[in-house]
Amino acid sequence: MHKIVLNLLLIFLAHAMEFFFYNLFGRSFMPNMILLLVIYLNLFLGIRYSLMAAIVGGVLKDSFSASFFGVNLFSFIVCAYLVTIVKKYIYVKGSNLSRIFLVCVFCVFNVVIQYFLFLIFHKTSFVETLKYVLWPQLIATLILAPPTFYYLRQCALKYFV
Repeated sequence: MHKIVLNLLLIFLAHAMEFFFYNLFGRSFMPNMILLLVIYLNLFLGIRYSLMAAIVGGVLKDSFSASFFGVNLFSFIVCAYLVTIVKKYIYVKGSNLSRIFLVCVFCVFNVVIQYFLFLIFHKTSFVETLKYVLWPQLIATLILAPPTFYYLRQCALKYFV
């Protein structure tokens, strides 16, 4: 039970950090902290807690966004399942480079899923999506991935073991 409560607190903290970075830097530096949490929980605790983070984080992010409801929810759930598959075949346990590669791949994959979901409802330019969404999100998420994983690991070692 304490794992669930702590995961919920981590999800709300990740969403608050995204909101903080957006208000501090604007659209130019907006990391996807909920995606980092989904990836970390899948690597450390498995698919169940990762899916919980994906569902709660997706609903929370969709609730505060001005776009269509369910886009973030769907993309986070797909990413949670795909992290399990990639973890099984590609991920090297304990490798920082492998974690960064995983974050890079799923950050790009998350934006591509959201782009195609937005394309269903209205016409969106792929060049603008690359310029204003993918590159700032990818760079910010890759910059914040190592310290985030470090602090999440410290939290997990203290509270989950």
